[in-house]
Amino acid sequence: MSGAAGGAGTTTDQGGTTSVGTNAGAAGEAGKGQSGSGGSSNTTCHSTRAATPALPLATELDPDQVALAAAVIGSCWDDDGVNRNASHLWHANLAAGRFYYRTATELACVVNAGCGCDAIDHCFGFDIGPSAACDSSCEDGVFTGCGRDVGLADGYRATFDCNSVGLACDTTALCVDGPTTTCDVATFVPGCTADGRPEFCDAGVVWHGAACDALGLACAQGACVGKGADCQTYLGDGEVIEFDGAGCAGDTLEACVGGKSATLDCTTQGPGFGCREHDGAFFCGLASECVPAAEGSDSSFAASCDGSVLTFCNAGRVEHVECTSLGFTGCDIDHAKGHYGCVPRQFE
Repeated sequence: MSGAAGGAGTTTDQGGTTSVGTNAGAAGEAGKGQSGSGGSSNTTCHSTRAATPALPLATELDPDQVALAAAVIGSCWDDDGVNRNASHLWHANLAAGRFYYRTATELACVVNAGCGCDAIDHCFGFDIGPSAACDSSCEDGVFTGCGRDVGLADGYRATFDCNSVGLACDTTALCVDGPTTTCDVATFVPGCTADGRPEFCDAGVVWHGAACDALGLACAQGACVGKGADCQTYLGDGEVIEFDGAGCAGDTLEACVGGKSATLDCTTQGPGFGCREHDGAFFCGLASECVPAAEGSDSSFAASCDGSVLTFCNAGRVEHVECTSLGFTGCDIDHAKGHYGCVPRQFE
C-alpha cells in the first residue's frame, strides 16, 4: 500500500504506485469480501466511526491503541505488515496526505471493533466483492474501482470510504487531500511549493508533502532535506520525511535527511518518546527494545506468533497482542498464504 504503504487493501511498490490489493486478484476470484457492503453497517462490530474524522497530533496518540490498531490493520491489509503500519500511524505528521498514513483518524473505531478483519470494512468502508456491473466512481466520498483497473479479476469491485480518513475521493488517485492536478510521472520534475512543501507526481496526480520548515528542514528537488553539513543518505522523495539517525544528544535525534545533517526533538513525535538506540540504530521512539520499521522496509525485528499472541515492534517497544481479544481466531505468519499476523485475514 504505501510506499503502500501501507494500507487500505491497496498496495504500492516502494515507489508508491497505488493499485488495489496485492492479493486482491485472488480475493476477487474467491469473492469473499466479508460484509459486501462497502460501508460501515457490519453489525458484528462493536464500535462506530468518528463523527468528524480528524488526524490527531503524534503527541496525542495512545501507544497502546497504536499497537492494537497496527495489529488489526497490518494483519488485514496484508501488504506492509504490522510493523510498518505501526510506523505509518506514528509518522502521519511527516507524510503527504495519503490514506495509508491517515488511519489514525479511526483509531478508536479499529481498536474497539472486536470483529477481526471486518473492522476494515466497518471503519473504512473497504470491501472487495463481485459486481456484474461496475463503474469506477466517486459517490458521496466513496471510491469504487473495478476489475483490472484496480488490480482485481474482471467482474469484481473494490470500495473505500475516503470520508473515514478525512480525505476527498478521486477516481484516479483513490483519496486525496484537496483539489487535484494531473501529471505524467515520466515527465514531471519534482519541486517545491512557494511555502516550501515537496511537490511530486504519483498515480497521475500531483501530491504535496509535509511542510519542511516546521521540522527545521529545507525543501529541495521535491523532498525535505537537512540544513547542516553533507552526510550519507539518499535524497528520498516528498511522500514521507525519513530521519536517518546517527546519534542522540539527550532526547534530540541527530540525523541525516536527504544528504544533509539535521536534528529532531523526539519528544514532539509521540507521548513518552525519546531518542533511542538499538543495535547501533538511532531513532525516536518509546523504548530501545527493537528497531522500528522504516518507510521502505520492515523492522529488523520480524513479527511472530506464539499461539494466538502476535509479537511485533511498535516505535522501539516490543508488543505482545492477543489476537482473539480483537475478534480474530488466531495468529499466523505465512507470507505465501498472505498471513501477516492475526487471522483470518479479510478475504479468505
